[in-house]
Amino acid sequence: MKSANASIIAGVVIIVLGVLLLLDRVGIMDTASFVAPLIFAAVGVVFLALFIRRRANWWAAIPGSVFLGLAAVITTAQLTGGAWGAAFLFVFMGAGFAAVFLREPGNWWALIPSGVMFTWRSSWPPAGTAGYPYRRHPLPGFGGHLWCAFAGSGARR
Repeated sequence: MKSANASIIAGVVIIVLGVLLLLDRVGIMDTASFVAPLIFAAVGVVFLALFIRRRANWWAAIPGSVFLGLAAVITTAQLTGGAWGAAFLFVFMGAGFAAVFLREPGNWWALIPSGVMFTWRSSWPPAGTAGYPYRRHPLPGFGGHLWCAFAGSGARR
């Protein structure tokens, strides 16, 4: 993308965000609930576009997935009262690290945080459930099993 086009797009995005925040401040429209997730999602998409664009940009999958995960956490917290927010963040972060490994199998270290995130997600109890975390989870330990299968598939080349 040429520099002039990028500047025009960035300017339009800033103007739209400014108008949305102004409408919220004046009281015409309640935009505060979706401006923050929109900003996080936009930043995440920019990083994922960098990741997709060039093979050398494997690192961009990590911040891209974190920003998209934050957008999902905020949106989920608004829709469900915060019951599943952290679980979505762990899923997105694990997917980002898994994408790093899939792009460059030499980056085997990315399997470690990916597995940790998927395992945490599988054992994370939603807010409002008491007691043993696996009691109400439909697939207890599924993230850990998925990670072991994923790690084992790339172990021998």
